[in-house]
Amino acid sequence: MAAAAAVLVATPACGGNDGGGGADDTASASAIEPEAQKRAESIVLKLADFPNGWRASAPEDEGGQEKFNKCVGADYSGLTKIGDADSQDFAKGDSPSASSDATIFKSDQQAEDGMSKLATGLNGSAAESCFQDLTEEALKGEKGFKLGDVDIGELKFTPPDVEEAKAWQIVVPVEITSGAAKGFSPDVYLDFVVLREGDTVATVTTEDVFSEFDTELRNQLVQTVAGRMSESS
Repeated sequence: MAAAAAVLVATPACGGNDGGGGADDTASASAIEPEAQKRAESIVLKLADFPNGWRASAPEDEGGQEKFNKCVGADYSGLTKIGDADSQDFAKGDSPSASSDATIFKSDQQAEDGMSKLATGLNGSAAESCFQDLTEEALKGEKGFKLGDVDIGELKFTPPDVEEAKAWQIVVPVEITSGAAKGFSPDVYLDFVVLREGDTVATVTTEDVFSEFDTELRNQLVQTVAGRMSESS
């Protein structure tokens, strides 16, 4: 089922890597400062944060984040990031998987504004249809799979001790249309937790197929990132 999980490459996030420029006039500006960059890199998840049996690989950047932000009308053009780090991608077998990122903004107010824009976009009426389009685009060329209707809702979780914490769950029904498993219809679950402390916004993204990501492990990962955010501020 590894290919089914690929429908979620368009994961949205608050900061993100826009490559330092480009045609998207809704993306945040980038003015990376060495100390802020070190702070961002110190916050993201490491392999040592996971139980035995997990592995790490280089993160993939498909540009889906900027597409999603633009699609839901989240305009970050007035924001400037001075530190921006992505963790490695972590996985156990074909599923589950997890990753994180951290963005340091030019000010506390900019970080607050960025998180607000993201929440407005994810809670808006356009979010599900936007994510539907992006996941269908991501699956283009993949044979043997058909997407159902994407559902986005708030995720119940244990908030850590930071200034703001919000979470969403995106559920993507996938129907297998060929092969030995034809007719089987698993769901892909993406849990998306966003944290803000001062000028810093961090996300923890977890993904699983067949069932939701382990709640206890997700809470541990979120608490780990939150602790590092507090230490670095």
